[in-house]
Amino acid sequence: MIALGYIWKFAVNVVILCIVGWALDKLQGRTETLIVAVLGMIYVTIRTTQGFQSLAMVELALHQQDQIDAIRTWIDGTFHADRSEELVDHRALIFTKHTL
Repeated sequence: MIALGYIWKFAVNVVILCIVGWALDKLQGRTETLIVAVLGMIYVTIRTTQGFQSLAMVELALHQQDQIDAIRTWIDGTFHADRSEELVDHRALIFTKHTL
């Protein structure tokens, strides 16, 4: 299932790249080219910032949950949080974050 996700991402990005290439080919003047190039750089900056910000928010939420679990353990000594599934997802997110 993970491989299918990567294939889908690759296919979508190839289609987007083809559309961008077509649009850039249709530009005629130097002014149009400069405006589209600057807008493209702004778009990429916003998308990159948003992507890393969302990964940071997930990591922040997981650390906050650890703190809440610690408080619940202090209050109730019998509390034991089972976060095995979340830890696996967190490790996958961290791996994805470091491979980008």
